[in-house]
Amino acid sequence: MKTVHAYRDNGWMSRLTRWKPRRVYCAEDANHRDEPRIEHVVKFRQGKIGAAALISEVLCGGLLAAGGVPALDGRLVAVSPHFAASCATKTEIPYVIQAGLHFGTVLRPDVENGPPFRIDDLADPQELVDLWAFDSWLCNIDRELEGNILLALSPDGRFRLVAADQSDCLGGSGRFADGSWITVMANARPAATLPFCQRAIFDSGGSSAIQSAVEKVQKAASELDGAVATVPHDWWRESGIEPSHIRKELADRSRRIGDILNISQWENLRDDIQGGHL
Repeated sequence: MKTVHAYRDNGWMSRLTRWKPRRVYCAEDANHRDEPRIEHVVKFRQGKIGAAALISEVLCGGLLAAGGVPALDGRLVAVSPHFAASCATKTEIPYVIQAGLHFGTVLRPDVENGPPFRIDDLADPQELVDLWAFDSWLCNIDRELEGNILLALSPDGRFRLVAADQSDCLGGSGRFADGSWITVMANARPAATLPFCQRAIFDSGGSSAIQSAVEKVQKAASELDGAVATVPHDWWRESGIEPSHIRKELADRSRRIGDILNISQWENLRDDIQGGHL
């Protein structure tokens, strides 16, 4: 993952969300000599649970990308002592911004907040199936919340899906930080879905749509070592999470993802429909 350098704070992205991210201009050069400086949405590390949330962002965002699922373009954001000191003078920021590495994404002015309201709004229903499969693998608990799916307008007037906010994968940042995430990962339940996810599965081919999503999960799982290595060492230390445990649990769950998503149920349903029993 590319590292950029915080240059200038540009105010709130959202006051209402838990991590209260900021809009920050960042530069690729540590001395800020490069132009143009690009606006990013930055989540600053905030204690043990905050460090766990940023690990989830980097790790799970990387795995989504490795599986070909569209997601926001993530960056490690380096904060200098000077930038941190300048933020300390802003009484509007309710947390301390420390020098070091934080997490950001390139601001996307071309998208709007989801989730989508109707399946007819989707340019490709398979994208929803894929996202559900990855959320089931990664144990994401809040995809249905506003803004955690973004909508990018396609030429036909419908929307492509973009995954946003991976801070509550692995059972949620609180459970990820306190160690109970391992129990969550051992649970075979799939992730929650949007109301029309079953229709999206049907429209994309039923069991073949789920099998396609499973193959993308397993492709991403083959990149686990690289995704784990992307996370800064300081975040592991601050969160108290052991990276080898992450590799093991995600690898184990990826091998079970077909059963978790119950492909056999969809195979049987397809056979019943083709045989005229439904």
